[in-house]
Amino acid sequence: MPVTPPGAELNLALQGIAVGLLLVGLWAGIRTHREMRAPTPAAPPSSESLHKNVMTAAVGVSAMGVIVWMIPNLLSGWYYTSTGLGYGTGGYDSYFTLSGAALPHAYLLWIHIPLGALVLGLAVYLVVRMRWAKFPPRLAVRNFRALMIVTWVLWIVNFAIGLAVFYYFAYVQTG
Repeated sequence: MPVTPPGAELNLALQGIAVGLLLVGLWAGIRTHREMRAPTPAAPPSSESLHKNVMTAAVGVSAMGVIVWMIPNLLSGWYYTSTGLGYGTGGYDSYFTLSGAALPHAYLLWIHIPLGALVLGLAVYLVVRMRWAKFPPRLAVRNFRALMIVTWVLWIVNFAIGLAVFYYFAYVQTG
């Protein structure tokens, strides 16, 4: 039975919670959109605040996992050698090679890292734009609904890639 780093399992749980919140937020966003398209919208949509709160929570939970686990782990974390698993002297170099040979699944990291940075950046942008009343108009994307959909799709894709990274690098440790 493989020894999985406890931080990796905790981060996987956090990212799973974030995706769950993302799905609830998506449902609330669709509901908000339908309410806004009603023939006579008398008041702001009732599900709008739910959408904002849940999406803010999803971004916060995901960012917490990135800041507390993913970034420190990438920079100086788990290392993999022919003798086993250790912590503190590995980092990004150990994710791409094992005893000087390229790991068979290192390509996942080349996709997961930049895609994750892009998704987190877009998600933070959307939350700030949604929450900050004095958001600078010159920085505001006009069609933010399309940006939300793109961010959502990329987030789900990156989560799936992250599951593969967890499996190969933390669970079976074959990279």
